[in-house]
Amino acid sequence: MRRVARRVVVLTFDTDEPGRQNRFRLNRDHLPEFAAVLAGYPSLAGMADWRRPAAHPGDHVRRASSVWTRVGPEAEQRAVRSLSDDLDSGRWAERNSDLVHLDAAGLGLRLLIS
Repeated sequence: MRRVARRVVVLTFDTDEPGRQNRFRLNRDHLPEFAAVLAGYPSLAGMADWRRPAAHPGDHVRRASSVWTRVGPEAEQRAVRSLSDDLDSGRWAERNSDLVHLDAAGLGLRLLIS
């Protein structure tokens, strides 16, 4: 990133913020469809509550993450079925009981600034 810009910050949207879709002139004046894209985004409060594995089978939650478009629909549906099965059977809770009580977890995501 440093080759193309002195500093880069990765940002997201707060979908709970009133009037958010009308703040950026391109979206407001020329791309009203963007509001529909954000309609599927979880709120910042929802993203902050990462202890919600049962939310991932919901399409609106997955649309907020680019990994699903990269792996393709077959892998996405397989993962959703597998997670749903684990949640229903209690396997997820057994495997991940240590995560439920954490206030924070390093799961690989990073804020990139250059």
